[in-house]
Amino acid sequence: MFLLRNSLFFQICFFLFFLTSPSHSELLKNNKFTNSNELLNVNVGLSTVSAPKYEGSSKSVSRIMPFFNLKYKNILFNPVMGLNINFLDKEDWLLSYGLGFNFGRDPESDVNLNGLKKVNSTVEPKLKAKYKDKYYSIASEISYDLLKRGHKGAYLKTSFNTGFPLIRLKTFIIPSFSFTYADKTYLNNFFGVDVRENLSSGYSKYNLESGIKNISASLIVIYNLNDRISINSNLIYKKLVGQVANSPLVSKSDSVSTIFSIVYKY
Repeated sequence: MFLLRNSLFFQICFFLFFLTSPSHSELLKNNKFTNSNELLNVNVGLSTVSAPKYEGSSKSVSRIMPFFNLKYKNILFNPVMGLNINFLDKEDWLLSYGLGFNFGRDPESDVNLNGLKKVNSTVEPKLKAKYKDKYYSIASEISYDLLKRGHKGAYLKTSFNTGFPLIRLKTFIIPSFSFTYADKTYLNNFFGVDVRENLSSGYSKYNLESGIKNISASLIVIYNLNDRISINSNLIYKKLVGQVANSPLVSKSDSVSTIFSIVYKY
């Protein structure tokens, strides 16, 4: 999840990776502060983000990050999500395809990763199916390593979202729950320890099978100051589970992350 120790590029890439969490994606794409009748929507904003240094780390870092979100007809683009196209968007169902990024992991980014192999950054195609009801939605998104030069694996994220307005439609509460299932290639590249890494890092050898990587819950609160400006907050709890939580690389299996943003819609 990191590229260069103590560099601005590394810091930006980490938070772009973090902001691709399902809950923050829902915040960016939520219909409650975009007008579906408009062909073009542009949102810009500034966020304060606090999150673990990497999945399983007991240390957190905080940064201030900008973001940009462009929606034209059925095409969505931003530096966080990459490019996404909704090729089927009906009242109850949405199917989309996109290209995103995974920034891998650099062992030089943290002393606890010393001696582990580098996981290169890569491009990830993303196929998503979403069922939409008036009061909730259920979505599943499968991603894989297109270039076979990064984690070389695949994973599936499934989430349940709901939401309701408060205070005369100015405030929206959006709770969500999700889990991620990953294949053994993905899990071993991020959480496993092979023979060479055992010798170079001192960690015990550890091998994983395909399974659930984590479960998470989030709460998004959106307060609309007016038709153009909103203030958003996002609280995310993530729990690494099962064989992933037992990895010698994981010093803390649960974590809390926060995002506070101000968004302007053109």
